Amino acid sequence: MKLSVNSLLKVFISVLILLSCILLYKYLESFIFGIIGIIIPFLIAFTISFIVSPWIKYLEKKNVRHNVAVLIVIIFLLSLLVLFSIFLVPLIGDELNYFIDSFPAFIDRINELFNSVSIFKKLGLEFKTVISYFIKSNSNLITKILEFVTTIFSSFIPTITTPILIVYFIIYYDRLENWIRNKAIKNDDLYIILREIKISMHAYFKSYLIITILLSFFSSIAFWFLDIDYFIIWGLVIGITNIIPYIGQYIGGIIVGLYVLASSPELLVYVIIIIVCLQIIESNFLTPKIQGDVLEINPILVVFSVTLFGKLLGIFGMIIAVPIIRIIQIVVKVKKINKKR
Repeated sequence: MKLSVNSLLKVFISVLILLSCILLYKYLESFIFGIIGIIIPFLIAFTISFIVSPWIKYLEKKNVRHNVAVLIVIIFLLSLLVLFSIFLVPLIGDELNYFIDSFPAFIDRINELFNSVSIFKKLGLEFKTVISYFIKSNSNLITKILEFVTTIFSSFIPTITTPILIVYFIIYYDRLENWIRNKAIKNDDLYIILREIKISMHAYFKSYLIITILLSFFSSIAFWFLDIDYFIIWGLVIGITNIIPYIGQYIGGIIVGLYVLASSPELLVYVIIIIVCLQIIESNFLTPKIQGDVLEINPILVVFSVTLFGKLLGIFGMIIAVPIIRIIQIVVKVKKINKKR
């Protein structure tokens, strides 16, 4: 009976803490987003240095000095940035300009399609009314999305700050890692937890970076083959939205599908087939091959965490949901193993 009462007390306290955190978040929402805006440049810099650290270690294994290896990686990243700026940025910019110019015609076409559906006519629904209702009912979500996008772009706009942070993090990442290792080695649990987190996060970032590039490339090629306008933009939409687990692939598919329905409805079936095929290849071949079994998380838990963090932090929350859940999972796993001992 004592155990039962203790268990109920623990559940009650946990629920109370969770509700307190949610209420506290509601009061501190703007403050939290302000903090996120400050943290994001550092987070971007740390993430990039974390991703490229295995490249530096690989060069060191080939008898390249650490400083030289760091310099090679930095030059490589700068070269990629220059190539991207020279070739892809103007192309994407042109496509965006064309898309913005044709956007009113796109909305008119959607309006015509919506109003031509008989069930909407019977219900007396108009496209403008539905859009107006959607914006009002989802104003908070839309605001969060805009805040997140603004925050991300503002992190890159100070072109001096973010690149300098990236360079510094790459240079000093090895020292930072050694410092953390030296502190953690005194505590066996902490050392194991940090080691497992490092392995999992390397697998996570590596897999999603490769998968995003591959999906963006192949979907752009497929859309170009179908002669769909702005094929690069739609390819990037498919690749980037895939970062949001499970839900992202449908978001990207719906966005592209709506555009094709309005502009070239005869191609909609082909687009659906392409997106479904890409998702099958990604889910069954690319992710298992690239990611392996390092990030085995229950799909229901993933959807729940993405929904919860998305509600609290918008798109930013959706992106960080899986890494946070995986970190919690590792901590719980290590603690359980130690209890059994």
